[in-house]
Amino acid sequence: MRFFFAQFLIPALLLPATLFADSWAPPTVRIFSSENGKYLFYAAPMAMKSFPELPEDKEANDKERKALGLTEESWGSLFAKEEEKYIGFSNNSFRPVWQAKLVNEIAPMSAFVSDDGKYVVTTDDYGRLGDGENVVVIYDSEGKLIKRFSLAAFLAAAEIERAPQSVSSINWAGTHKIDTKEQLLLLQVWQSGGIFEKKPPVFKTIKIRLSDGEILKEK
Repeated sequence: MRFFFAQFLIPALLLPATLFADSWAPPTVRIFSSENGKYLFYAAPMAMKSFPELPEDKEANDKERKALGLTEESWGSLFAKEEEKYIGFSNNSFRPVWQAKLVNEIAPMSAFVSDDGKYVVTTDDYGRLGDGENVVVIYDSEGKLIKRFSLAAFLAAAEIERAPQSVSSINWAGTHKIDTKEQLLLLQVWQSGGIFEKKPPVFKTIKIRLSDGEILKEK
């Protein structure tokens, strides 16, 4: 878990209808922080092999994958900041809170941590924005799954059809946030606009109660 790099979705060329071709950088260990900086979440992707592995290369390749923190499954680890105060200075370190297997086959694309460390939320599967059952996933204070959602939980089929899309993904997400005081996930979901409509995208905010994954109805 010593390395982490951003992953980039690269539009390549315009295809018929409203689809972009895209390519993805290889998944690597990524680190996500709570807004107050008191918690760090490490997301370690499943080891991926981009070419056939010869038997004589297996030992060396396994060693390299282990050094990079890559495993045969996708794992998440939460760490809490601890401040040790000494005369004249203080020292910050992080202690492990939990480690658990994530539901993602390869890795989540993004993650959010509540300021009290009680919840971790991940969004999307690597290379498949808006697709599948892991569009939004909520974990509790021990790394246990609370609930996961597909995009259909937030958008009707007709809305999903109209959303900006590439060959691999649906660009559904705005800027999400965890409201720690209210224990809510504030999810920004695409509603209209974007590159195909030549208008700034408009998002609607959906509130999800973190304790049980209940989608709250608008008052």
